[in-house]
Amino acid sequence: MLQHLGTQSVQGSLDSFFTAMGGHDQAMRAVSKSALCQARRKLKASAFEALNQLWVQRWHASESFERWHGLRVVAADGTCLRLPRWRETEAAFGQGPCGDGSVVMARCNALLSVATGQFLDVRMGRYDQGERELLMQSLDALHQDDVLVLDRGYPSWWLFAALQARSVHCCVRIDACSWPDVDRLLRSSAQEMVVQREARADVRQALAELGLPCAQQLHLRLVKVRLPSGRMEVLATSLLDCDRYPAAAFCALYGQRWAIEEAFDCLSYCTPSYVIEYQGPTGPRCVVTGLTQT
Repeated sequence: MLQHLGTQSVQGSLDSFFTAMGGHDQAMRAVSKSALCQARRKLKASAFEALNQLWVQRWHASESFERWHGLRVVAADGTCLRLPRWRETEAAFGQGPCGDGSVVMARCNALLSVATGQFLDVRMGRYDQGERELLMQSLDALHQDDVLVLDRGYPSWWLFAALQARSVHCCVRIDACSWPDVDRLLRSSAQEMVVQREARADVRQALAELGLPCAQQLHLRLVKVRLPSGRMEVLATSLLDCDRYPAAAFCALYGQRWAIEEAFDCLSYCTPSYVIEYQGPTGPRCVVTGLTQT
């Protein structure tokens, strides 16, 4: 399964594999694609997760990859995955965007190490789950020398508070329409400003539900950048040291987030294959070894 190429049919891949394993001169058919489909449903999803974690840890242990001002750049983004119309997948992930089970989909959130192109962690949930909620499940994959780069769909005060509680640095694109401080910076001649806010009751409650401590004061640095398109945007970051992390460097940092968009595009060409791990009363769990992006 790991050696299967999306450009080759499943049956062709099986024939090539077993011909090579058997040392035959001519192609032979030892296993049918139907047999593979039935067998892989018995595999534990945790096996794929463990293999991926082992691979990523070994890859990054060399430290021979490019960093941004000493930090490993990690991009996060979400997508939706179309799943088979099985009773198991519908029960686990919901009835999808149509609400009738005609299209079964899952919500997915991924962390990508930009310099190495490796996915550090991927979380799948119900279609009606939010990307922020899934992101919280991936924080154990991040280190204190990482900087998490997020698009404008993620910002919220409780998210910034949660990242601060976990000592995770971030750089997030943020819209002016719902953030008065951002609008004020865009209208001013200043390039940056530091915002300090007391943690509101809803923020403290959200962190309590996550089992995280909440600081009384939340600090964010807002940096004004001009995107390659010419549009002026504001990035919110937890990197408050202006000397070590100059404002002029953040445009290039945010530009690296595009790597996860390209990674999703690459995966969208893979042949979809699915592994279901049955977990008794808690329901099935699905791990996608080839993704079909929608």
